[in-house]
Amino acid sequence: MSPRFALSILHPRHPCLAIVAATWAGRMTFRYGDGEEVFEAGDAFYAPPGHVPVKHEPGTEAVFFSPSEELKKTEEVMMKNMQAMQGG
Repeated sequence: MSPRFALSILHPRHPCLAIVAATWAGRMTFRYGDGEEVFEAGDAFYAPPGHVPVKHEPGTEAVFFSPSEELKKTEEVMMKNMQAMQGG
């Protein structure tokens, strides 16, 4: 496996890294500048900044860990984009 949810509300690419400690069930796909990678139950992986979560199959269960400061900045962008999508 190389070191590399759904619709992303971040544009254009997720700026924060995410380390998934475990994928318990289901399947998810992340897009990178050079292609896509699929993760299934039992996988553990590192998703560097710039990843785009493009698909999360129903029933997928995973745990994500990200550094607090980077995640805070990412969440601020997500909230701003969600508010803009709601017209406010």
